[in-house]
Amino acid sequence: MFGTLCRYINTQLNINMMNNILINVVIIIIPGMVFSIKLPKGATYKDIIYEDEKLENKFNDRKVIIIRNDIKINTNSPLRDGDKILLIKEIKGEAPIDSKESGINELKKFSENANSLIIIDPYIYNVNEGMIDNYLSLFIESTSLEFGKLCYLHIITNQKKINKLIHNKIQEKCAAYKCLLSEAFTKDIHDRIWIKDCSKAIAVGTSLTGIGTRLAFALELPSMDLNFILKYLSDRNLLPSKT
Repeated sequence: MFGTLCRYINTQLNINMMNNILINVVIIIIPGMVFSIKLPKGATYKDIIYEDEKLENKFNDRKVIIIRNDIKINTNSPLRDGDKILLIKEIKGEAPIDSKESGINELKKFSENANSLIIIDPYIYNVNEGMIDNYLSLFIESTSLEFGKLCYLHIITNQKKINKLIHNKIQEKCAAYKCLLSEAFTKDIHDRIWIKDCSKAIAVGTSLTGIGTRLAFALELPSMDLNFILKYLSDRNLLPSKT
């Protein structure tokens, strides 16, 4: 995939490469990519970074772990034949949702410029009568509906937790902003998950109705988890036909 590396700052590494004194290293990029690469004897993982821009990007945003004979070793150690280099993308949390303002900002930042949104939230329509107008404004802002760029909104929720008044108002607003609203119902998902364009997702620690009332976090889902939840939804016919 990335080819054989062929030029090094260290003179001895160049000599080893020319004399075919090579080691075979397995690079595992988590999730989803495994390949082997030949390096001159005496090379470290930093030599890989220097020589290959594509690999450099992978190393720069991931934690590096080197495994030798099932034991973790110092990352600065010269590599040996058969070593495994694990590149693990660390999950970075967004700012904690400790107020209504910060919560709306996190969701708005995630949803802006989205063409489609899938919101999994069992309580998204479970709103007290006295909060209808405020909640509707919060919903419009957090989904970036008001910008008119969102074309498809799919909500997966618990059918037994629906206030018909807010449900109808959200339907009306989506129609007004020319956003196609679709729905699916299940009682088998507890977590609140927002998925943008089927390519990025965040797990939100509270329902939209709970924003600002309790401390929560919005955490980016790794691609492996995103793929899992999309398959889970597809297998149970919970996805809209558009996605």
